Amino acid sequence: MNTIISKSMVMEDEKKSRELQIQIRTVLYQKDIKLTDVANQTNTTVATVSRTIAGYLHHKKTIAWIKENIGIDIPLPPPKLQPQKIKHKPKQNPRDLDIRFKKYYTPREAAFYYGFTPGSLAQMRSSKISIPYIKLGKKVLYAKEDVENYISKHSIKIKVSKNIGNFKEKEMELSQKST
Repeated sequence: MNTIISKSMVMEDEKKSRELQIQIRTVLYQKDIKLTDVANQTNTTVATVSRTIAGYLHHKKTIAWIKENIGIDIPLPPPKLQPQKIKHKPKQNPRDLDIRFKKYYTPREAAFYYGFTPGSLAQMRSSKISIPYIKLGKKVLYAKEDVENYISKHSIKIKVSKNIGNFKEKEMELSQKST
């Protein structure tokens, strides 16, 4: 439904707009109404009133004032229809969304799932002390196994001793003495 706007159609619209402008200004002159008076009554500027009369601007209060006090209806232009952008979302396999089924992670995903920051992963890559990674062009990927192996190798294991129970007893004794 494309409409072709010819030069003659544009010229006709300009001619009608000009005739309407002359008609409004003539009535204002005959009634001895100045643009400043219209601007004051519509709480706007003289420039806005002038541009509205000329058809360059469509100030609703000014248009309503002209229609009410002069009796001339300024047609509003049709609303500009903008084509809607259709966002096509690629169909994703539910397994791709679940971490258990992914074999490779982007740095952002690896950072999110394993508690790193993307910046720390980038620093690790640049210093060559890093989780093994794959580089395909500019894209960096981490294998799930490599990330988990790195974490298990660098985790610190804490031994829990049996003396913790005694510590709580001593703490309770101290709190009772202070009261």
